[in-house]
Amino acid sequence: MSECVDECARRMCETVQWQTDTQSVSDHPLQSLLQLSNDDQSCTLLSVTPDELFISYEAVDDGDCAIAVCTPLMKRVHRLVPQAADVVVVDMQQPADKRRRCRVIVLATSSSAGGLPLGVIATTSTSDASLRRAVELYASLLDSRCFYGRGLQGPTLLLVDDCAMLREAFCSVFTSSACLLCTFRLLVSFWRELWDRRSAVSTEQRAHCFALFRAAVLADTVDQLHARFTDVQGDCAMASCASHVMRVYERRAEWSVCCQKTDWSALTCVRTVGANRGLCGYASRALKDSVLDYIRSMKTLETLLTFVSGRCDGYYERRLTDTVTGQLDDASALRFMHDCEVNASVVSTMSPSHFDVTLHPSTGVSNASVAGDGGLSCHVELSVGLCSCSVGSSGATCVHQWAAILHTRSRLWFISPLSSTAAQRLLAHIATGLGSAEASWFASLHPLQRCSDDMMLPDDNTVDSADRLIVAEETVDTLGTAAHAGIHGSSDITVNSLPATDITDNRHIIINWNGLAYEVSLQEQETLVMEANDALALGMSSTSAAVAAPSRDRLHQALSKIENAYLSHADVMETAVSAFCQTVESIEVLEHMNSALLCFGNSFLTSGSAALSWS
Repeated sequence: MSECVDECARRMCETVQWQTDTQSVSDHPLQSLLQLSNDDQSCTLLSVTPDELFISYEAVDDGDCAIAVCTPLMKRVHRLVPQAADVVVVDMQQPADKRRRCRVIVLATSSSAGGLPLGVIATTSTSDASLRRAVELYASLLDSRCFYGRGLQGPTLLLVDDCAMLREAFCSVFTSSACLLCTFRLLVSFWRELWDRRSAVSTEQRAHCFALFRAAVLADTVDQLHARFTDVQGDCAMASCASHVMRVYERRAEWSVCCQKTDWSALTCVRTVGANRGLCGYASRALKDSVLDYIRSMKTLETLLTFVSGRCDGYYERRLTDTVTGQLDDASALRFMHDCEVNASVVSTMSPSHFDVTLHPSTGVSNASVAGDGGLSCHVELSVGLCSCSVGSSGATCVHQWAAILHTRSRLWFISPLSSTAAQRLLAHIATGLGSAEASWFASLHPLQRCSDDMMLPDDNTVDSADRLIVAEETVDTLGTAAHAGIHGSSDITVNSLPATDITDNRHIIINWNGLAYEVSLQEQETLVMEANDALALGMSSTSAAVAAPSRDRLHQALSKIENAYLSHADVMETAVSAFCQTVESIEVLEHMNSALLCFGNSFLTSGSAALSWS
């Protein structure tokens, strides 16, 4: 096993070394979008370097072992996609047994380009200590730039699979992260019970039962949650599922946002109204990927490691390249590993998200695992992404779901077009690793950041239209614009966009510097405000040269501290200080000050200055 680890690690280091080669950039089809600089400063903005660790392996008790992998592409997602700081989905496959000699854990974040991976963890043991050690090995691969600048604090919110040991392991390592049981997995579990061959619920009533349960789980307030679970328990069709429903209700504090305390730390990345619905959609989109399904199905550590280190990044490079070049249908189809056309009959059975799908014999089904369901009518639920077939019932991708998605043109599952050339350049770098990163890519108002205007399937008719916003995506979704509706044509889906009152004229930038978040707000009055998490506030106005005396003193003291550190460690800080001064000297508009701050911050991190102590 150790030889396999060394070989895979060597291969990934060689890949990163090749990606930093200038000739590699000039020969690539996306060459025109990749950042290529010949000056000395370019090396300080490499998003990933060859000397980093990508695999961590350790033998534990009784011949078992644990392993963690964070490939070069996963590290670029960590450092360049803002959603990695907000919400991360942690999903685990079935426990190890005689057939499956390892259990696999996948970390992913969601975007309009589909789920993007952040890491893979695996262990051959079923003990709590082994699982925690595997998570610790994963943390050892991360630095202060990972989780988009939060570093070892971890993301703001972890959406974790329904496994107590898994939640405890992650909470013990990433102690600053809030943790919720993933509602997507709750809905998958209930769906599987409904469609089990031994289920006492009639086929005609299953869609109705699922709609009731889904509405209860995704309730926005405590009162609404109580009322909806009361309705579920009182429905005669749900009698055989009463015990399952009661168990979920009794654990509501583990999964519902509305049941959290008012000082809950993760309230910063979700809104109260519609948060459960938004987080469920976020998790389902993050995990809806055939490659992630394949990774979770691996039975041995050797096959897992070989695939993740050798082929996983190549798949995501292809999918993201299709997104950059505008081949959005191809990129979307790649997630399901099927063609852009599927010969199937799709009939709506319960508006708006339930369909019966029947594949016709001429359909070339590439996924052999659905062959047993070929020719049969399968029931698909699109708001969550589930199917009654043997594959889709676990929440995995299947051809029936893809046929229903093609029929409805549901933007919930389609990849959105990029909004600018800057977004294309950033995504091209994440996909290929070629070239160097720009300083502005490390701020949350970078080319991939936007407010959500996704076109989603509407909720059940019992839900008020004002509550239909997928509000978690207002904060955590990325990549794309409403122009997608024009590309994919019209369909019977509802546009969920932000109300005018929710979109302000202020622009916010979060500068993540060594794990410390500074918020820059550029307002209409051209006032630059910086706020740190230690309540530091510095105000500068373009209409007045005067600054309040306390702020001026603090500014002078802060700059003096940086100057003293530079004088003491000029050899280490020279690159960062030089880049900062050069950028400031070229600034003519106050609004562009953030470029200088970002350039200095990221040069400071990558030059090794972050490891120094203030003197």
